[in-house]
Amino acid sequence: MNPWIADCDGKSPFEVLVENESFGSALTLLKAVFENDKNRDMAESARRYRDQRGNSLLHMLCIVNNERVLEICDYLLDNGCNVNAQNECRQTPLHLLCSNISEAGPSISKEAINFIQLLRKYNADETLYDVRGNTCKDLLSKFQTFRKKIKWISESIQHKDALSEAVRGENSQKVENYHYYNKPIGKGTFSCVFPAVDGRDGREVALKRLEKARLEKRGDMLQREVRCLLKLTSCSYVVNYIACTRDSNFEYIVVEPMEGSLDKYLSYNEECSQASTICSQIAGGLEFLHQSDVLHRDLKLQNILYRRKPHFIVKISDFGLSKFLQQKSGSESVMHSKAGTRRWMAPELLVENTKEHSKATDIYSCGLLYYYVGTGKKHPFYSSDELLMSNFQEIEKSIQRNKICWCSSLSSEAVYLITEMLSEDPERRPAASSLLKFPFFWSDRTKVDFLKLVGNQKEFEKPRIL
Repeated sequence: MNPWIADCDGKSPFEVLVENESFGSALTLLKAVFENDKNRDMAESARRYRDQRGNSLLHMLCIVNNERVLEICDYLLDNGCNVNAQNECRQTPLHLLCSNISEAGPSISKEAINFIQLLRKYNADETLYDVRGNTCKDLLSKFQTFRKKIKWISESIQHKDALSEAVRGENSQKVENYHYYNKPIGKGTFSCVFPAVDGRDGREVALKRLEKARLEKRGDMLQREVRCLLKLTSCSYVVNYIACTRDSNFEYIVVEPMEGSLDKYLSYNEECSQASTICSQIAGGLEFLHQSDVLHRDLKLQNILYRRKPHFIVKISDFGLSKFLQQKSGSESVMHSKAGTRRWMAPELLVENTKEHSKATDIYSCGLLYYYVGTGKKHPFYSSDELLMSNFQEIEKSIQRNKICWCSSLSSEAVYLITEMLSEDPERRPAASSLLKFPFFWSDRTKVDFLKLVGNQKEFEKPRIL
C-alpha cells in the first residue's frame, strides 16, 4: 500500500489517519517508510508529495491544532522535507499558520506559537511572497504582541560570538537591514562570506559579498548564481537563497547560515563518523542539480558546507561558476572554460582545453570528494612524498595518468563506488541518480537481506565447462 495515493474521495491513507487524529499511527507509518532502506523511493515521494492544491505533508499537518502533530512535523523536517515548499497559492506551511493566526485574532493558541518556532528552527523563510504579495511578516503585522512572543532561535554554534558582536554594533557593518561581522568566515576567488543578523527580526543569515568592480569583468556571474539558487530552492541539500542587496561598492547574496566548509569540519573530525551521511547528502544534492539541468562545475571541499543544528547536514554552495544545460540541443554538457579548481577536475578537462563540462565531470569531482571524506583528508591522487604533493601540478599529472593511491582505510564498498566515479571514461561514470543505489549506502539490514538472497540461489549440479 502506498500511503500517499489518494482514494476516490481524494484523500490518502496518511491524510485519513491525521483527520481521525490517529497521530501515533501516522508517525509509525512515516518511520516505517523512512527507516526501511527498501522504501527509498517511497520516502522520496513523501518529501515530494503534493495534493490537488499543491500542499505538501507539512502544509497538511501545520493547520491541525494539536500539539501531538508537532512530533510528526519535526520527524518530517529531520528527514529532509522542504520547510519552504509552496502550494498553488505560493503559500509555505508558515504562510498557512500565519494566515490562521491573522483570521483568529487575539485568541492565539500555544500550539500555533510552538509550530512557528519549530518551522523557524528549520529555517522557514518569513520573507517569501504568496500570490497576493503577502509575506508571513505582513500577515502578522497587526499582532506585534504575538511577534514578540516568538523567539527567533539562535542557530549558530561556530559563529555565536561574532553574531553577538554584530547585534551589539561592535566590529560590524550594516547593509540595508543586515548587520554583519567585519571578519569573514569564508573567502573565495571573487567573494567573502560574513555572519550576519537581520535587524528586523534577529534572524541569522550569511552574507556573500562580491566586489562590483571585479564583477564587471565576470559578466553575469551574480545573476547566474542567483538564478541557480532560485531554481534549486526546494532542495534540502543546497544552501537556501534568501535575498539580494547592494551598497555603493558591493553586491550581496543573502543565504541561510552554515557553520563552515567541509574542509574545516574534517580538520576537527579526521576519523569522520559521518562519512556515509555526508556522501549520501552530497549525492542527493547533486542528483537534484542534474535533474534541474544545472552543472556545478566547481565541486570541492570549500563549496560543501555543514551545519550541526538542529541536526547534522551538509549542503552544496557557491554557484558562481555553475551553468544551465542547453535544453534545446538536448546536450548534457556545456562548453569548457577555465571554470573550476584544477586539482578537483576530471582528467578530460585537464588534458583537452576544448573538452566540455558535463554531468560526468561533476561526478568525477564528487568521487574525489568521497575519497577525501572516507580517508581523513587524503586526495586520491596524493603522493607519499609531501614535498611533491605541495605542488598542485603533481596532483594534476597523477589525475591525468590515473595513478590513484588507494588507502587501506577504505571499505571494499567505498572502493567499488569511487572506482566507478573516477573512471577515465566519462561514459562509464554512474549518473547522480544511481549513486545512492550502490552497496556503500546500504544499511546493514539490506546487506544481510542481499546475502540471504544470494545464499538461497540454487547451485548448478553439473556446471557447464567452457
